[in-house]
Amino acid sequence: MSEEMNTAIIIPAHLNSRRFPRKPFAKINGRFMIDMVIDLCWKVKGVKVYIATPDDEICTYINEKKDETIAIKTSFSNSTGNEAVAQAARLLPNSNVIVNVQGDEPILEPSVIESAIDKFKNMRSWYPILNCMADIEDIIELKSPNTIKVIASGSNRLISMSRNIIPYVNNLTYYKTKKQVCIYIFEKDTLNELFFQSPKGPLEQSEDICMFRALEYNIRVYMYNVKTKSHAVDTPEDIPIVERLINENINAKR
Repeated sequence: MSEEMNTAIIIPAHLNSRRFPRKPFAKINGRFMIDMVIDLCWKVKGVKVYIATPDDEICTYINEKKDETIAIKTSFSNSTGNEAVAQAARLLPNSNVIVNVQGDEPILEPSVIESAIDKFKNMRSWYPILNCMADIEDIIELKSPNTIKVIASGSNRLISMSRNIIPYVNNLTYYKTKKQVCIYIFEKDTLNELFFQSPKGPLEQSEDICMFRALEYNIRVYMYNVKTKSHAVDTPEDIPIVERLINENINAKR
């Protein structure tokens, strides 16, 4: 694909999360989580950063920050972050590649996002979607339904995902289970086709995993392996874990 990439990062954010209401305004070491995610996204080279949200409170907060971040109002009817991102992307005519960085990844390294964008540049002729994955490091993550487990082919094409442990691990020394890292990169046309124009299929409905929409509509997804110490904030119980990781990183640099 010869078309030059014009890349936008869109962060989906809303206040009515079932597991963690008002999550964007959760404080981590005294800072709002949404500010942490915005700041790390602006450290990625060559992108513009937007917020996709149905909430007037978030729009007002972003617009009053007086930085370059732009809030785009989206519908309350969107049931996934990618649906909100797809709706917002339709208002960005100059952007042909859309990166969805989840608003609950406050310690995701900007270098990881940059690396994924660079990989997508090389793979986009074959794969219109790139998603990231990383090794699962402990048994708690492995057992948690909040950790989305990944199976990919030898060429890193997505085969399946689940909140259950897949594949069945008979010998932990034989198979290193992967988890999804919520960086999604789309050709904008594919994002629009899947998440604005197409309904959920039964697998996505069952597992509540958005990449099943690509599999159910026969769209190839490249799973890019990354190394990251990021920890998603799914519930309030994740806040002290993230704060501990931040403090450990600060102490390691001293």
